[in-house]
Amino acid sequence: MNLGSEYYVGAIKLYAGATVNGNNPGFSAFKFQVWEGTSWKDVVSETGNANAIYQKSFSEEKTSKVRLYITSVAAEAGNLIRLHELEVLSGNNPITGIDGLEAQEKPLVTKIYPNPLSTGHLYIQMNAYTSDNLQVSIFDITGRKIFQTLASSANLNNEILKIDRSVFSKGIFMVRVGDGKTNGQVSKLIVE
Repeated sequence: MNLGSEYYVGAIKLYAGATVNGNNPGFSAFKFQVWEGTSWKDVVSETGNANAIYQKSFSEEKTSKVRLYITSVAAEAGNLIRLHELEVLSGNNPITGIDGLEAQEKPLVTKIYPNPLSTGHLYIQMNAYTSDNLQVSIFDITGRKIFQTLASSANLNNEILKIDRSVFSKGIFMVRVGDGKTNGQVSKLIVE
């Protein structure tokens, strides 16, 4: 998973497994890895796991990419692998994952709507105290940047940035808003 920027990661939480004969087996063996610029580094290496919900802390690593490398699943799951959710954490605060991220004490963005987006425009509501000169970037699920703009008083209307639906294809996107001083805030967007 391309995080789009560098973050300090120090824990993972994953929800895995598939209902098989009334059970919900997890991945029995896997590695969680961070990208070191030229190669992958194992930060969690698990064998013998039987839990569908798994959480583990580790020494924080600064990285721009993470991956979950599954090497074995519980016997009762057969060849079925299902990852419901993966959260990558820094301390106790999620920095990315299916539920998005808030890396600020005071959020840069208060609302992104409508979500899911089907027609019209996407609106990003900025906080009044942080709304000038914010970098807004939108990435598709592969990490490819599909849109970028500088949110400033020139293109905001009452701290709201408006983006036309035509920018997006159908799918899941990550909207990152940053002020250049921190890693920023990332939210998930679904486009229908």
